[in-house]
Amino acid sequence: KSRKSLTATEKAKLRRTQVRRAQIQHRQRKAEYQKQLELDITHFRELIALTEFESEQLRKDNDSIKELLTNKGVTIPRCKSGTCSIRPRLTKELVAGDNDAWVDDTLGVKLRAEDPTFQEFDQDGGEIFADINVDDIIVTLKKDESMETPAFSIRSNESSSNATSSPPPLPDLNLTPDEEQKAVNFILSLEHICWDHFFVGDFPSHSHLSNDEPKGHCLMASSLCMANAPLDVFGDRNLVSSASSCHNRRSLGLDPYVPPVHLEWPSPRISLSSLYGLAQSLNPGDLEITPVQAWFELASRFDKSLLLERLDLLGTELVGVSKCLEFGAVMEKDAFESVVARVYGGTLEEAMAAAAIIDPHLGSVCDISRMRNFQANLLTNQLGFVGYAQS
Repeated sequence: KSRKSLTATEKAKLRRTQVRRAQIQHRQRKAEYQKQLELDITHFRELIALTEFESEQLRKDNDSIKELLTNKGVTIPRCKSGTCSIRPRLTKELVAGDNDAWVDDTLGVKLRAEDPTFQEFDQDGGEIFADINVDDIIVTLKKDESMETPAFSIRSNESSSNATSSPPPLPDLNLTPDEEQKAVNFILSLEHICWDHFFVGDFPSHSHLSNDEPKGHCLMASSLCMANAPLDVFGDRNLVSSASSCHNRRSLGLDPYVPPVHLEWPSPRISLSSLYGLAQSLNPGDLEITPVQAWFELASRFDKSLLLERLDLLGTELVGVSKCLEFGAVMEKDAFESVVARVYGGTLEEAMAAAAIIDPHLGSVCDISRMRNFQANLLTNQLGFVGYAQS
């Protein structure tokens, strides 16, 4: 039936069908484009982390070489430009040496032929650093007593052999590594509302397992935690929420006295320096503020000692302020400013009194179990470091 022979009603119906099909195609292309952008962002983050690791290793090697040359009598000038040269002062014994084995011995360098494990490139053309696991920190996903949902937190990985020195996050803050870690955990606690908004396929490490879940959370500090999470975490994270609630455990027919489940895995270090660039790129609007932006806003207002002294209290008070608007956690600026004024407006005692922190579940099964001081044994998965608390 030709278009000319169609009635006005049929033409309108055909037009609506065409518009609907075009809208569906547009939304699909937009979703695919957004997904690819997020994968690219995560991929570039991994490249940056690897580059920082390699740079730190090169710096250490350079320092070792300088120390070695100094011990051997080689003068190393302090170069202010790239035109300076090294003028060695070698002893006769060193000049007469017929090989440089002392250099290899001192630096611990093995010849490729003597080291069967050395591979510059693998059979698939992979790079020499492809198997490096930068595990500077341990990420934990567990439910905090002051929150209604689980949240991410980080701590130093004392067993890490790849730990790099922490550069100062920002010149004007002068935070120690522990203080920086506390600040990052504050940001992660404000992002708790999105703890389960990350899915298989959000990151390049498992993009082949992608699904059709909605994306949009790659510009969050929490995404840095999940970028290196093993696949087991995506399947087992619901246990963190259900096992942490006495009510949920009763409804599931489980023992309410079992300690909460938590998951752990290694990850590259999350620094405030990396989050600062993220804060600069975010634009939630004039009425909202993201958790990452909130920290740097606070850091610009308050003295470091005062800020850190009440940071935990502020994080507890802001738990209910964070909301997820599809692309990540945000807070209304008015609500944020109100809580900040209450917490930092007077003395610490006045702030705690104003907060009126009262446990609504006082005397419940949860508190009884906490009073009994159940100790959780951490089972470590050597491949993924996924830990579970058990009775």
